[in-house]
Amino acid sequence: LMGYNHFEGGFTGAVSDYYNWTKVTNGVVSTCTNYATTETTNNAIEWIKNVPSGKPFFLWLAYNAPHSPFHLPPAGLYSDTTLSGSAADIAAYPQKYFKASVEALDHEIGRLFDSLQLIQKWDSTDIIFIGDNGDDGNVAQNTGPAKGSIYQEGVSVPFIISGPSVVNPNRMSEALVNTQDLFATILELFGDTTWQNNIPANKPVDSQSIMPILKNQSTAIRSWVFTEVFKTTSAPGDGKAMRNSEYKLLDFDNGTQKFYHISTDT
Repeated sequence: LMGYNHFEGGFTGAVSDYYNWTKVTNGVVSTCTNYATTETTNNAIEWIKNVPSGKPFFLWLAYNAPHSPFHLPPAGLYSDTTLSGSAADIAAYPQKYFKASVEALDHEIGRLFDSLQLIQKWDSTDIIFIGDNGDDGNVAQNTGPAKGSIYQEGVSVPFIISGPSVVNPNRMSEALVNTQDLFATILELFGDTTWQNNIPANKPVDSQSIMPILKNQSTAIRSWVFTEVFKTTSAPGDGKAMRNSEYKLLDFDNGTQKFYHISTDT
């Protein structure tokens, strides 16, 4: 369970079929034929309902959507009525099916939010929404590198935080933030402000809490961020990147380097 009291869902990074996938529940394997995005939401809602009143909880809700394959969601979860759902249509118009998948995801997350309101946990719950990488090259709006690259289009992701811990909400921050910063942030959201004392000195942690930004006390938490892309079988795009607010250095494993002034170079 990797430290979690309960696990329910897919155990790999993707599903091969949103309507026929392998589900794992606390180590027990089964086949699920319910649309994956809907099933995952159902499981989350049921689990939250069973959290004792007044007890804090942490839910990591990891959706497969909108990852490929871009299978058509169930009726009522998307608005484009021109989509047939056939393999040929998906191959011809992947962006349309990607958008339908995103729309279905938005609908189901909304259903989760509605459930939090119904069980009176909405006003006391912080929500963190984040993507895990850039878009698939088949559906990305840019024509250059996308998912799997160290270019901005491959590593920039949506990141939204809302809830009672956010002071002066509806703000947008330009702060440099890395995904690992969620580690320190979530611990501090639970009130553990001395978590560093539990980390061995020989196990450095790169995470920086973004609580100062959420509390509207600061506009920055770090001066630079680091990114690395590597594959089991080496690929031309593998490499490392470092950036600050103005510049970005790309250092590819093949020896090529590129240096950008972010606001002006394309």
